Amino acid sequence: MFGRLQARRGRQVWLSSHSSELLEDEGIGLDEVFVLIPAAEGTEVRPAADLHEVRQLLDSGFNLADAVLPRTRPENVEQLQFFADAR
Repeated sequence: MFGRLQARRGRQVWLSSHSSELLEDEGIGLDEVFVLIPAAEGTEVRPAADLHEVRQLLDSGFNLADAVLPRTRPENVEQLQFFADAR
């Protein structure tokens, strides 16, 4: 759907999501996904197609959501709850 919209309108479409349902859609290609990887100095943006581990998982039968989403999880994310409790 997004590809057709882009072709018809000549506009770029960006969508950000952690939705496994969206990434499980067979119409979403590996070349259409960018992974936002948390890092100490900010966020690194990488095409999913450039991530060797993602390609290996896809070749092993994983779907795109299962191959990509775990790479977006910040280290020690469970500690965020302590900030909410501190208020």
